[in-house]
Amino acid sequence: MLSSLRKAAQMHDIGKIGIRDSVLNKVGRLTDEEYAEMKSHVTRGAEILKDFTLVEHVEEGTRYHHERYDGRGYPDGLKGDEIPLFARIIGVADAFDAMTSNRVYRNHMDTDYVMTEMARGRGTQFDPEALDAFFRLVEKGAIDLNKIYSQKREDIQNADQKVQEELKRRVEEDKKIQAAEMKEEKNAENAEKNASADGKGA
Repeated sequence: MLSSLRKAAQMHDIGKIGIRDSVLNKVGRLTDEEYAEMKSHVTRGAEILKDFTLVEHVEEGTRYHHERYDGRGYPDGLKGDEIPLFARIIGVADAFDAMTSNRVYRNHMDTDYVMTEMARGRGTQFDPEALDAFFRLVEKGAIDLNKIYSQKREDIQNADQKVQEELKRRVEEDKKIQAAEMKEEKNAENAEKNASADGKGA
């Protein structure tokens, strides 16, 4: 079961391949139309995986991981135990991953905020038993927050370094372009002077 759960979790967002990059990576607030498109990733993913039989419950985990324990989630408004177990577990992990991940529009949220928000969702967004199991894993160190955040900081540093390298590359390209343009202008001026001199000599 754990092996299937791990594999189902790894594929739960597969439907996002059908969402436009402009929506996935948008910095500002999504419009109603864009939000509807974003939410469709769960049904798109379920459609992709509907005939995939190598991993148990993979379609359920994909379709229902944004359902809420209080019934206010999507796509079907399921609540409590109506939500398949894999989806309830993946929903906890997905929320934690979303808040602790670096995005194109923001860096990860700090530890205290993340853990407070997770606790606030007990019994509303999250299955209480699934959330309690998550907190036990954190307490035991099976989920190492220090290690996770250390990696996130390294990711930010690497991203910053890549940005600086890209900026440097563009500056060098601009210099080459400017040098080439200046050379062309100088050659044109010399050709004009030579033509003028030839005309006078004639």
